[in-house]
Amino acid sequence: MSKKRRKLWRYSAGDRGSTVEVFERAPGGMLYARVWDPKKRKQVRVGLHHKDQERAKQYARDEAAKLQSGRSQLLTGALSLGTLIDLYLEHRTPK
Repeated sequence: MSKKRRKLWRYSAGDRGSTVEVFERAPGGMLYARVWDPKKRKQVRVGLHHKDQERAKQYARDEAAKLQSGRSQLLTGALSLGTLIDLYLEHRTPK
């Protein structure tokens, strides 16, 4: 009896040159986003720190729109204050 491997989930949003792909590296695992950086000539990948596929799809659509207008955080590596606060509140200890 052969085991069926579950396919990895992935979703792409945006036009060529501003495509953002969200994906999982392991079935049911954490989600990541990646985009092509023409200056570095390689893929830039960031962890989304969650498993919610609908939230990841919305993130991909939003970042693709930001890439087209030149405001994306994916290529600059910048972290907004709001993102920093969200990460702090999510991962802080009770002490």
